[in-house]
Amino acid sequence: MANSNAYNAVLAKARAMYGKHITPEQYQEMLRCHSVQEVAAFLKNQTHYGEMLSNVSEHNIHRGQLENLLRKAAFEQCGKLYHYLPLTRNDLFQVVIRQEEISELLRMVLLMRAGNAKSFILELPGYLIQRAEIDLMAVARATKFDELIYAVRGSEYAAILKRFAPSDEKGQINYIGCEHAFYEYFYRKTFAMINKNYKGQAKTQLLELVKVDIELKNLEHVFRCKRYLNASPEDIVRSLYPYYYKIHAEQLQEMVEAKDEHTLDDLFSKTKYHTKFEQTQLPFIEDYTKRYYYSLCKRYLHFSPYVSVVFYAYFHLNQVELNNIVNVIEGIRYGLPENEIKELLVM
Repeated sequence: MANSNAYNAVLAKARAMYGKHITPEQYQEMLRCHSVQEVAAFLKNQTHYGEMLSNVSEHNIHRGQLENLLRKAAFEQCGKLYHYLPLTRNDLFQVVIRQEEISELLRMVLLMRAGNAKSFILELPGYLIQRAEIDLMAVARATKFDELIYAVRGSEYAAILKRFAPSDEKGQINYIGCEHAFYEYFYRKTFAMINKNYKGQAKTQLLELVKVDIELKNLEHVFRCKRYLNASPEDIVRSLYPYYYKIHAEQLQEMVEAKDEHTLDDLFSKTKYHTKFEQTQLPFIEDYTKRYYYSLCKRYLHFSPYVSVVFYAYFHLNQVELNNIVNVIEGIRYGLPENEIKELLVM
């Protein structure tokens, strides 16, 4: 009974925390802001980010500082909720940390590709330095690819980076291949953690969240490659994650080999993912995928009786909100019309 009461308390805590997240009405108000500083003031005075921004002068903050503080807030919210989970579930929060680590390593790879590695330190999230299993300050000091590999020596990240080391200092870094390899590793570790630590319906629901996430990323990739990159079927297949759930391998292969956009759209309309939204409502594949996953996470947050599932769903919903705010900030910064920014938001 004590355990049951504790679990119910965690579920209630997660749902109460999510209840404080930004509403569609608040997003609409944010869209009326005219500068990053106005967005910061709104977040500080009208949303649950007020505590994080309480000591910040919204008049002087710039975009990078604000986005870093919002990332920190999202991370700490997950950390706060995680403290209520059973101690035997230590690996669950590691998924959050691993995703943050990969994000930072890929940011450094991208900066190195652009010849701008020294700027990495400027947006390095301080909250992650103590939590990460790799030495992020050593990563920040790297200016060459071999120095980056050395900075993460002893970790599985080093082995991944070695696969994409350029042949010489002037060699091009294969960022896309590196990104794909990092996330293959991420999903492999996540599946291993779930299979080891969970059973029954909790395991089934966690696996669904991960598998759907992967399949939707595969769908996005196929559509982008077919519509914009003119990639060959062989190249597309090599860059897909080899996991299947609602779309079986033969279906995905048919989409990869589709002769034109009409055929691709027709094949997509026959998948289980298409029925969630009307074709005329959402014109781009990313509109389908992001909203589908958002609705799945919301459903599990509100209705799953398993604290691990609710935590995992909450983590992804947190990421959606963070991405929404960043899209608002970037849209306002570049002077996009209000309606165009709104189309980027997942609600």
